[in-house]
Amino acid sequence: MAFQTLSVLVVVYADTSSEKAKCVIDVGIFSCGLAFVDSKLAEKAAQSLYPADTLANGIGDAFRHCFWSSLMTVHIGSDKAKKIADNHELFGSNSVKEQNMDYYNNEIGREIGRQILLSAIKPHEQTQVAQNKCSNAVTTEILQLAP
Repeated sequence: MAFQTLSVLVVVYADTSSEKAKCVIDVGIFSCGLAFVDSKLAEKAAQSLYPADTLANGIGDAFRHCFWSSLMTVHIGSDKAKKIADNHELFGSNSVKEQNMDYYNNEIGREIGRQILLSAIKPHEQTQVAQNKCSNAVTTEILQLAP
């Protein structure tokens, strides 16, 4: 049953069949499933915190990439998080400037995730800490906020 559930998650998470296959080959179906859950959490948070017109190539998009990458880093490790996020960009249709923005914000998110893992933050508090740190990275313009 768990395998079937994760298979469905991978199908929904990835935009193309090539991206789905690459995810499973690179990091395994379980990590792909967790990445999907993390992507939905980041997407919902971005939608609740930022105006709709910023969710694509704006501050909401920057936050979402940061938060998603930080969550993946906490849940599956920095290396797997990078592979999944990089594959998502490679199989996407963004311009080079948009990809570069996403790569940069993903790296900031992974760094936040690594800091969380090295800290004494309790597991049940890690998601909120990651969200707060990525939100702060928007406010302080540490993230790239436009392509």
